Amino acid sequence: MAEITESLPARQAADELAAQLVVACDAVLARVWLMGPGDECPTCAMRTECPSRIRCLHLVSSAGSTARLADAFRRFPIGARQVGRLAVTGEPLLMIRDLPATGIATATWLESNRVKSFAAVALKSGERILGVTVVFSRRELNGAELALLDVAASNAARAVEALARTHATPRAAEVPARTHATPRASGRSSGDAEEPTAPMTLDEAQRRAITRALELSGGLLSGPRGAAARLGIHPNTLASRMIRLGMRKRRPRAVT
Repeated sequence: MAEITESLPARQAADELAAQLVVACDAVLARVWLMGPGDECPTCAMRTECPSRIRCLHLVSSAGSTARLADAFRRFPIGARQVGRLAVTGEPLLMIRDLPATGIATATWLESNRVKSFAAVALKSGERILGVTVVFSRRELNGAELALLDVAASNAARAVEALARTHATPRAAEVPARTHATPRASGRSSGDAEEPTAPMTLDEAQRRAITRALELSGGLLSGPRGAAARLGIHPNTLASRMIRLGMRKRRPRAVT
């Protein structure tokens, strides 16, 4: 299969994810990198931090304060700094204190854009890490929101992979192996293109999480047993988010 970074539909899916993150996270900037070949090693600004120079992260989408892709962070060595390490560990990252000291951006840029938190999650499809997405937010994101980001990124990753596979042109060397592939249980051979799976958007993930929290709390928004407490956010934040998502408040009922 061709590189995911070469797939226009996959890049479009990354653009959609970045745009959603800007709105949902009140982000100054949201970016998406996908795994690709080490193609700019001689001129890469981070070449001294790259241990292998075989594969790296390619910046394919940027939304918010800039849509520019041709900057010093267009390629990220795998394992380098916060973004590159996430491509190895796959563990979600959230930082809300001493951001200038972390090196994620210059102190001047962080201050001028009033950035209060930085979140990064891997784009995982099963056991595979296809890339990384990051968010620079104007407010302090919390653990519950980081979990939603992780879910949205994983759903987007599966869609990106399916789109890249569906729209890829098979290489000559790949055809014989696919011809003799063992059929799947569904009757489809492994060489057949799978239908691309529509990703769950971040709004959809948030809507599901809020709906579940409301069910468990009997429709209560505030209080120690309310939905806001279950989600780890302030009741006013939950109320405003429900309005943005078009969700109506439920009539409270007794919780057994």
